[in-house]
Amino acid sequence: MKKLICLLLILLLSNEFNAQYNYPDRDYLFHMQGFSIENLNGLGTSSILNNVSNLSTLNPAAIDIFDRISTGLSYEKVSRYEQGWSDGTSFNLLKPMSSTPNQFGLVIPYWNFKFGFSSSKIYNIQMNTYGRYLNDSDEQLTTYNARLRKFSLIVGYTFPQINLSLGIGFNFNTFSQGDNYQTLERFINENPLSTSNWQIGAIYKTYLQDDNYLRLGLSYETSFDYVNQVKAFHGKNNLIPRYKEFISFPEKIKVDGELKLRNNLRLLASLNQTYWKKETDVIDNQTNISFGTVYNLFQKTALSLGTVMRLQKYSETDFLYWRNQNYKKNYDAVYIYAGINQKIGRFNFDFAYANNHLPMTNYDFKEQIIIKFSLGFSF
Repeated sequence: MKKLICLLLILLLSNEFNAQYNYPDRDYLFHMQGFSIENLNGLGTSSILNNVSNLSTLNPAAIDIFDRISTGLSYEKVSRYEQGWSDGTSFNLLKPMSSTPNQFGLVIPYWNFKFGFSSSKIYNIQMNTYGRYLNDSDEQLTTYNARLRKFSLIVGYTFPQINLSLGIGFNFNTFSQGDNYQTLERFINENPLSTSNWQIGAIYKTYLQDDNYLRLGLSYETSFDYVNQVKAFHGKNNLIPRYKEFISFPEKIKVDGELKLRNNLRLLASLNQTYWKKETDVIDNQTNISFGTVYNLFQKTALSLGTVMRLQKYSETDFLYWRNQNYKKNYDAVYIYAGINQKIGRFNFDFAYANNHLPMTNYDFKEQIIIKFSLGFSF
């Protein structure tokens, strides 16, 4: 009888523990602040007129603008966000600047072919949370990091007779995340978070009067998914039951235009549409629209000025709060950017600045300043 009572107590405590520390399968929550302005550089945000460091996120056919062996890298610094609330705990978000470049690109031309290799940080965020966990009386600090890096092999071909360029890219994507808890839990990803996708693009160029021209670009990139098996620990020995984390990235369609006018003036326009999977994500489909101008002040000095509109929403908002107010579904943001591109010999120096501190569309949790510096070299 005593043995039976002891067995029942053990089973009861075991079930209570599993119920208390059960982590259900979940969708990975992307904070939109982790996504920067894609293709930002000293010439704007166009995916058909850019520098070599952004090669992996451009229209693959844009590789045709590099006529010589070219390489480059870039670094990006983003301001920190105000404090908010998520799932009952306070947090702040920032994009840490690491020692490794945000982007790197290399192009090798051969006849009408162009071959390229590039890498880029697509998503990069650090989240510091402060809260009470597992009935602890003291607030605990948790630092969470998440990064997605894309590695791309790109091949392009130009048909000079018809002013048409085609390109295709094969991408290998790695997603890394980590938690640094002071006294609480630690999480171990059991599966390697890597997957692949591809992209394809075309650019057509037509000449107008007085050596002016119009370039039109269209590109498409497939989506890709992860299923992450996670182990969670409380203390040293107590294993919290495994759970799965579903991670998916959207497919993209990009449309770009470049109009070159006399007096060294170019007008740029871009439309970037992303399609999230409704059944797995809490982010609605997004639309990014940008307009800009590029003016060649001198033969080797170009200045740019323009705007980027990011039209994006969360489809669910119950889990996010900001300053004890309901997190806004509407996450639209408008950026003003300016940049300079300077060539000195075989070197190419590039600087861009973007700011969305505009009162008509932004809240504290969306105010952001981006500074980006690129260095390129042509052989």
